[in-house]
Amino acid sequence: MLRNIGVIVFALFSIDIYSEEQIVQVLDDSGKGVKSKIFVLLGNDNEPKGITDDSGNLALSNLCQPGELVEAEPINSLYYKGTSDCSSRSKNTIVKVTSKSFADNLINNAINLEEKGQYGTAALGYTEFAYRMDKIDSEKASSARVSAYLSFAKSLNVTDEDAVIQFDPQQNATVLTKFFVDKVKLYQSENGLPQTGKLDFVTLENQAEKSLFSILMKRIEE
Repeated sequence: MLRNIGVIVFALFSIDIYSEEQIVQVLDDSGKGVKSKIFVLLGNDNEPKGITDDSGNLALSNLCQPGELVEAEPINSLYYKGTSDCSSRSKNTIVKVTSKSFADNLINNAINLEEKGQYGTAALGYTEFAYRMDKIDSEKASSARVSAYLSFAKSLNVTDEDAVIQFDPQQNATVLTKFFVDKVKLYQSENGLPQTGKLDFVTLENQAEKSLFSILMKRIEE
């Protein structure tokens, strides 16, 4: 009898765990809530799970499981969609969305900085734009990433494109040449950075003349 009671209690406890309320928060780059439709990207299920309030919040039971992707589609068409992994450490899943004007400002700042000869900051800006576009527009993301490679190369006084980038058919993408990977590793070594050979955030930030925040939130004039 006691054993059966234990099984019942365990079953009820298990049901309670998986029926916990989860909160989705949709925020823009300034931390402002954005009213959005919420989807969980599962196979052919294209039905929204619900719509957030005007502050970007939606509370649902059993919204998603760790490993699944939550997508926010802003009601306002001036924003891009955003995605985030279903939170496994807390009940809140935060989905960041970027306004189209914000993204336009970011890429224009990168272009203007490159034209001004501030190649390190330009590379940082291009990379940030590429990161934001990865799940929105892969073509724009790829183009910006190549611009980041070439701009960073200019900051190291390497101006020959063939020495910097090459097309890798296996990845179907433009990548850094071995020559330039070694060049990046040397730069990282000389600046006390991990020698990854990759243009990671730490490396880009170290070479940038301005902070990422300054090119995200302000307009760089031509």
